Amino acid sequence: MNVTGWASIFNLGLVHPAAYPKAVGDRDTLLESIRRIVTDPFFGAIEITHISEDAVRNEVASLLDTGGQEVVYLAASVMMRQQLNLSSLSATERSSAVSQLKSLIDEAYAFGAQLFLVGSGPDPGPSSREAAKEQLVESLNELCAYARKLAKEPIIITLENYDRDIDKRFLLGPTSEAVEVARRVLKEHPNFGLTIDQSHLYQLGEDPACVLPEAMDVIVHIHLANCSLDRELPWFGDQHPRFGIAGSKVGVKEMASFLSILMQAGYFERQHVTALPVISLEVKPWENEEPEAVVANAKRTLLRAWAEVCGCQSFS
Repeated sequence: MNVTGWASIFNLGLVHPAAYPKAVGDRDTLLESIRRIVTDPFFGAIEITHISEDAVRNEVASLLDTGGQEVVYLAASVMMRQQLNLSSLSATERSSAVSQLKSLIDEAYAFGAQLFLVGSGPDPGPSSREAAKEQLVESLNELCAYARKLAKEPIIITLENYDRDIDKRFLLGPTSEAVEVARRVLKEHPNFGLTIDQSHLYQLGEDPACVLPEAMDVIVHIHLANCSLDRELPWFGDQHPRFGIAGSKVGVKEMASFLSILMQAGYFERQHVTALPVISLEVKPWENEEPEAVVANAKRTLLRAWAEVCGCQSFS
């Protein structure tokens, strides 16, 4: 298979807010950086988040429509900034989070998004976890139902699980528990699934070779990302540093292994809401690193990893 042949198997995306953190609050940087991704044929998908200014939001929506990429809407970014908690044991707090996310679903539809990514909210501790999961399931059911009312082919609500003990310290948390929640929601709503982030598995102490096949029936979206578990390093935790940075977990070899596991588990043969499965690179510049250099590093890592996969896999 050709080394760039992933374009016939999946749409490669880029997480815009991570790659271009200075775009937040800067209209010109926001538009220029989104334009770079949309006009780059390397990327078949883009992941964006809330844009508060109407004129800018409309301009971005037009740009996305013209570019024809798959779009993932990152509601989780807003949730973290505003501390919205879908698993809150406070009925008022949970209801407020659901209400605000419904307005973001409206925005996601305006952007033509196919996926709407959320997180569970903070871990309340062992004694309250089961009760918090019940509240999370109720919230997710409400969001899925709302999305289904708005479109014949509704946006997919996708839940991303994070670490529980390292950095984000979220309720979900272990992939097995996220899978359990996903299967409960899917009993009522087909427009739901999980986003699996490669770096989060390392932070959870989980082996992708064991976790991915067990979760395959509910995974709808993937992030390829790096992390460090060395507390002495400044990029310790859920910082998404560039691939191969000193003391980190993911380089070419690890990315190639992750992609191979997805293939062997049948991820690319499943039916997806997007035209092709979306697998996105999530990288963040550190301090004075140039965003374009970090993105170029991510592209090269993917190219080299895919070359390794092509060398050991056969395709019909």
